[in-house]
Amino acid sequence: MDPNEIDKIVKQCDYNEDGLINYHEFIAATIPIDQYLTKERMESLFQKFDVDDQEKISRTNFADAFTKLGINLSQTEINEILKEHDVDGDHIITFAEFEQMLKGAI
Repeated sequence: MDPNEIDKIVKQCDYNEDGLINYHEFIAATIPIDQYLTKERMESLFQKFDVDDQEKISRTNFADAFTKLGINLSQTEINEILKEHDVDGDHIITFAEFEQMLKGAI
């Protein structure tokens, strides 16, 4: 294989951009997401963002959830997420919008 092609594959799978494909990145790249992403798993993931248990994800929820992951999102980045995925424009992400967001990533 051409080294440039290998670099391209690594970059596509290397979500944390450390130049390596770790176990989780490998699994994510090899398992068909539509088979893995069940309703129960989507609900569980939604709850990780819905840190205040309000059945919605607000700006603050995004910031808090990503901070716990060691990622500090700027207000601009949060605004972009909301702009792209907040279908009804109420500045929060409902489970239905979250589900569409995940399914759109497939």
